[in-house]
Amino acid sequence: YFIIMESGDMSDEAQKSASDKINDPEDEKESYRIYAAISYAFILIVIGLPLWWKTTEVYRVTLPYKQINELDGLNTTIAMNISVSTLDAARGEKLANDLNELFKTSKLFNLKFIPKNLEKKHLASVHSVQDLENGSFQPSKPGELLLLEVPGLSRFTPGHVLAGVKRTIYFSSDTTAIKLNEALDMWLLQEKSLKQMVAAMTSPTEADQDHSGRRRIPAAAEYDIMITVVNPEPEKLQLDWDLREAIKDYIEPFLNELSPLVRLYCQVAMAILCDSKCSTKAAEDILPQIITPLEKKLASHVSKNPCLNFVVYVPPCNAAPLHIYRRQGIRVKGGVDAFLSPRWGGIVINKSIFYILQQYIYS
Repeated sequence: YFIIMESGDMSDEAQKSASDKINDPEDEKESYRIYAAISYAFILIVIGLPLWWKTTEVYRVTLPYKQINELDGLNTTIAMNISVSTLDAARGEKLANDLNELFKTSKLFNLKFIPKNLEKKHLASVHSVQDLENGSFQPSKPGELLLLEVPGLSRFTPGHVLAGVKRTIYFSSDTTAIKLNEALDMWLLQEKSLKQMVAAMTSPTEADQDHSGRRRIPAAAEYDIMITVVNPEPEKLQLDWDLREAIKDYIEPFLNELSPLVRLYCQVAMAILCDSKCSTKAAEDILPQIITPLEKKLASHVSKNPCLNFVVYVPPCNAAPLHIYRRQGIRVKGGVDAFLSPRWGGIVINKSIFYILQQYIYS
């Protein structure tokens, strides 16, 4: 009996201890932590991981690789209709057929020469080249070219072919199709130059190996034009030139004509100081050496676009007038002392300071 009573007492104590453990606040907090950790892991794995995967994936578009590979063998040609206007319909038909045969082998142009009859009344009032340019027969559609027969063209030009400014080529009555082919290829179409440009874009390494490739400016959609006036002695010579106004009057009209083909940004710089140790003669051999120190003073390298530099060099008073001489000691012809550097630009030597000095001395 004693033993049974003691066992009963221990059972009550065990139940009381278990009840205390269940109602312990610390155990409840621990269980909450476990549930919170499980919930966080569930949200991270089930919701967070797929969401991260979706928001950070790279968007990939299916490309038509087969069609892209087919473009490599595709020959792009420029289609153009050229009218051949003559007084004699049979002659115009023959010239058009001959020109179609001559340009059939062209890889860049798909030309179609169309004969047209020309009435004599259109040429009755023509007495000069200006009258031809103002005629009503000039092309009106963009890209259209006209080959116009003008009897007695020798009155206006010593040659048999004359290129106008309104997409028209005038030729005399005895001009052959071969002569017209040469004029079109050399003056208007310039297929050789276009082939070199295409080669420079498709295979720039191979194109730069030939002489013309090393002299050609790289092809780009935008170019910078830097116009700079170099004054080696600004403390002695003060220049008062309104370059911006001059550019607006003389250069911007030309740049506007080129705007449909390329974007040109014109910049101006003045009073660039550089060391100058020269006499009144500049040898042809040292001209490339002038560009190297001058390039350090220019800001043409700050832009990603190819830059063409046009520099006006005003020689100091003790070196005026400065002239360029060839290796044989002969002064360059033409009356303008200037030189060009391929892919860089050119420099022209200003002579106005010499005439100003003369007027100052003799006044």
